[in-house]
Amino acid sequence: MKSEKKIITKEKDIFSKRERVERTLNLLPVDRVSIMDHIANPGVVSLYTGKRIDGFNYSIEDICEVTEKTMDMCRIPSPPYGTGIETREDGFIIQKDNWQEWVVKRPFKDTKGLKEYYLRGIEKMKSTRFDPEKEKGNYLNEFLGMQKLVGDTVIMNCQWAGFEGCWTSAGLELFTFLYCEEPEIISEWIRTIVAIEIKKVHAIADKKLSPAVMVISDLATKGGPIFSPDLLKKEWFPLLTRLVEAWHKHGIKVIYHTDGNFKIIIDDFLKCG
Repeated sequence: MKSEKKIITKEKDIFSKRERVERTLNLLPVDRVSIMDHIANPGVVSLYTGKRIDGFNYSIEDICEVTEKTMDMCRIPSPPYGTGIETREDGFIIQKDNWQEWVVKRPFKDTKGLKEYYLRGIEKMKSTRFDPEKEKGNYLNEFLGMQKLVGDTVIMNCQWAGFEGCWTSAGLELFTFLYCEEPEIISEWIRTIVAIEIKKVHAIADKKLSPAVMVISDLATKGGPIFSPDLLKKEWFPLLTRLVEAWHKHGIKVIYHTDGNFKIIIDDFLKCG
C-alpha cells in the first residue's frame, strides 16, 4: 500500500483578534489559542521584517510590524534600551545594556539617607496637583499612536504599581533595614504612589481601547517570594486589591505580572480579584 501524504493547511480564523482576546479573558471557547508576547529579540524582528539586523539596530516601527503580524495582544511596544550610563535628576546612575537596565549607584548610602529620600518623594507626590484631563490626553496620544502602528493587535497597557519601585530603588538590603527600623515610612511611600495610580485608572480607563491591563510589581525569585507572605499581606495585597477594584469598575480585566516563583501566595493574589 502506498502511504498517503497528509497536507496540513492553516484553517482560517473565525474570530477577530479582539474577539479572541475577549473570549479568552472570559473563559469562552476560541478558534485557536490567543497569542500574546513582548517582541524584543533581534532574530524574531529579522525573521518577520526580512531585514538584516546587526545587534539591536531595529526601530519601534519594526517591532510593531512584527507584533501586528504575529500577536493577538501585546504590551505597549518599546525599543531596546540602548547602551551606556544615564545619570538621572534624582541622583541615580543607571547602566543600560539593550535587554535591560540596572542601578549602579544610588543617591544614599545608609538608612538615614534612604529615609530622607522616601520622605522627599512622599512630599513631592502629595504636593503635585493631579490633572485627570491632562493625564487622559497624554495617555490617549501614546495609546492611539501605538495602536496605529500595531494595527488590529490588542494593546494591553502596563501599570507599574509601586511596590517593586519601592524596594528596587532602595536596594534590598537598605529596604530591609529601614523596614525593620521604621516600617511606617515604607508603608506611606507605597500607599501614596498607589493612591496616585488609582487616580490615573479613573482618568484613563476605557474598555473601548482595551479589555485588559497588566499590573507589574516583581516580588519573587526562582526560589520563591523575596518577602514573607505576612509582609505582603500587610503592605501589598490590600493596596493591590484597591487597584484591581478600580480597573474592574471600568469593566477591565487585570493580569498581574511578577518574575519568579510565587506559588505559595497564589491564593492571596486570587483574593485581590
